[in-house]
Amino acid sequence: MESVEPVRSAVRIAELIRGNPSYSRLFSQNDDLRVWESIRTEDRYRELKRAMEHHLREYGDRGLEELKLENETLRENPASLIALIRNYVLMGLSVDNMESQEQSMRQDAERTVRQNLRNVVLRLLFLIVVRNARRAIANRENMRFDRSRIYGVFRRIFRRMGELFARQGILEQPSDLFYLTVEEVFGYVQGTAVTQDLKSLVELRKREYSRFAEGALDERIQTDGIPYRNSFRAAVKEGPAARELRGIGCSTGIVVGKAKVVLDPREANGTNGQVLVARSTDPGWVFLMISSKGIVVEKGSVLSHTAIIGRELGIPTIVGVKDATTLIPHGSTISIDGSTGVIQWQ
Repeated sequence: MESVEPVRSAVRIAELIRGNPSYSRLFSQNDDLRVWESIRTEDRYRELKRAMEHHLREYGDRGLEELKLENETLRENPASLIALIRNYVLMGLSVDNMESQEQSMRQDAERTVRQNLRNVVLRLLFLIVVRNARRAIANRENMRFDRSRIYGVFRRIFRRMGELFARQGILEQPSDLFYLTVEEVFGYVQGTAVTQDLKSLVELRKREYSRFAEGALDERIQTDGIPYRNSFRAAVKEGPAARELRGIGCSTGIVVGKAKVVLDPREANGTNGQVLVARSTDPGWVFLMISSKGIVVEKGSVLSHTAIIGRELGIPTIVGVKDATTLIPHGSTISIDGSTGVIQWQ
């Protein structure tokens, strides 16, 4: 499945580094920027440079929150790839282990089918449905990957426009372009803009965005009359008396580890063997998911992106856990059962 190929590519680079003492020293003795500059400019790292350039060329548009045009991807900030690979090197991840875990889970599932569907006709029908479902799911995930590439093209176009606007003094800095609407950007270029003072408009948007960031919204919002005259404050959620939650188990296995509650993936800096707890994930979270011991998310079903990637990576995963990010304390010792969907913490 193409959605996991970027991770396999990064893990292969990590394997290359672990197998070469010179590469290992480079990563252990320098920060991310220095590592990238050394790889880019020093001939002794040419094999590693080729591997990195191949990854950036093929998967450079894949990253955290990759469908937000204002966010930098690996293509815009190659040094961020160094941080990801560094985690994989330290964790000892390998493609063979990933594939072995996936194969083991598939064999367990097939064994369960044989034990519970003894009728040959029913088993045959079930296998036909499973085969078609696998094909459909793979197509859906591959389309998401292609979508990321298309977004990458538009991201580069708008970033270039931001650079030109800043160079001509229309904006203070290139990234300010992303505080404007598409109509406002092209309206200025075509001479149909309602206002020419884009700098003031950007400052207004920045103030509004800072207020938005302070708010917390309910899962479901209902308005009456003018939407902006309604209160969108989320109700305060109280934790359960028993330290236990239940969701939909969709990738088998039992693990115990420290809970890492992630609301903003850009600030997560890896999970390093912890249990990832999040509201939801998108394809850009795969780099974060692979370094997790287990995964718990508030949204999703057995066919959701989180569930599919959890199974693909062989990581115990539970989805559909209401209010998990607010009820499970960050840093607590958490136990999850990917078969039953039971979550307990201390």
